[in-house]
Amino acid sequence: MNSKYGRTCICLFVAISAGFGQNVETMKTLIKLRSKTDSLEQKFNKQDSILQEMNDKLAETEKKAQQLDSALVEVTGQIHRQFGLPAMVDQGFTIGVGATMILQGTNAPNALSSGNKRIADASYSMDLTFLKKFPNVGSRVFLHCEAAAGNGLDEGLRLFSGVNFDAVGRQGVQVSEAWYEQTFIADKLTGVIGLMDPSLYFDCNVAANDETVQFLSQIFVINPTIEYPSFVSGGFYTPGLLLHADPFTGVHFTGAVFDANQDWERIGDNLFSIGELSISPKIAGFQGHYRFYGWFNRMPHPRWNNPLDTNENSHGFGISFDQQCADVLTLFVRFGWRDPHNYTLKVSSAPIAMSWSAGVQIGGKPWYRENDAAGIAVGQALQSRDYAAANLDLHAKAETHCEAYYRIQCFDKMSISPDIQYILDPFGGDAPLTAKNVPVFGIRSEVDF
Repeated sequence: MNSKYGRTCICLFVAISAGFGQNVETMKTLIKLRSKTDSLEQKFNKQDSILQEMNDKLAETEKKAQQLDSALVEVTGQIHRQFGLPAMVDQGFTIGVGATMILQGTNAPNALSSGNKRIADASYSMDLTFLKKFPNVGSRVFLHCEAAAGNGLDEGLRLFSGVNFDAVGRQGVQVSEAWYEQTFIADKLTGVIGLMDPSLYFDCNVAANDETVQFLSQIFVINPTIEYPSFVSGGFYTPGLLLHADPFTGVHFTGAVFDANQDWERIGDNLFSIGELSISPKIAGFQGHYRFYGWFNRMPHPRWNNPLDTNENSHGFGISFDQQCADVLTLFVRFGWRDPHNYTLKVSSAPIAMSWSAGVQIGGKPWYRENDAAGIAVGQALQSRDYAAANLDLHAKAETHCEAYYRIQCFDKMSISPDIQYILDPFGGDAPLTAKNVPVFGIRSEVDF
């Protein structure tokens, strides 16, 4: 019994020993597998860390690329300017180049020089501008050189308000503007001194102020009753001093004095002074500008009823309003009055005592031409009663102007504008050749570099 029991115990011990051996081998295998798993996990974690580092570097690279793209877009936008904006070639330094060519014709000229024949005339102008900003001291320096040729169709017409305000009636190159600007009191006050164009600062209008892309007739570009310094040099360019104040949001004051006869001699003796109040409110979310101004000219003025009295001064006032009424619709109106008792021989619109104009500018967005624009306007130049009484043979009627244009923006640097004008009672019905009405057909091209 004991022997049998002993053999049984021995067998059990052997079996247990064999099973334990197998378990040991299994445990060894598991330990090896765990070791390999830990090693693989360490390698994976290391690779994951490398991958994360690479992702961080990639994100940083993408961020730098976006910054470079933004800088490139900014530089591209500066070099290739938007409509009417100068191209920037360096920080704070700006160069702008623009050229305008105009061809006009009529079958009813009324000036003796036309010979009562159908005529067509052309003109061109080119502007080169340099602007240097000094932001650290709040100042700017500006230089404007202009080249031009051709009198345009106005040479063959006898009118109070010309049909081509871009034509300057001379050929050659001149320095038109050269001024220094300085801001004060946190940019609330600005002073400008030098050679300036007064019409760029006063009587402005969003819808009717630029003969290179908007209306061509003088009556729709400026108020013809204002006696800006005369056309001695083919423009309004004259030395002067200007102050502009922005005391409140949307309220602006501008005042200036200029040499009235542009001769740079005894500037204090013959002054043209002008002041303007401009209010820029938003009505129903749409921007408007309402300008009120008055001027005084100390140049000697003869009187209509007494030409020997040549020591009279002249004065006048006016308004210029523009109001956006919709995204693509802007209305404008102008009115001007000047002293009706006297005139000056150096102002082409001398007999005009009163003038008004009104019109509309429409953007091309409704017909999927967002950069196109159309304009329609009507206006009158009314003569002085003293002018009419100076010669009983004068009709002295109101000269009425109608104009319509459509600006086709071919690409961002060039536009072409067909233009139609119609003048009723040209020169108040007192032109040498009695053309009752004068139709004018034209086309204009404008290029910005």
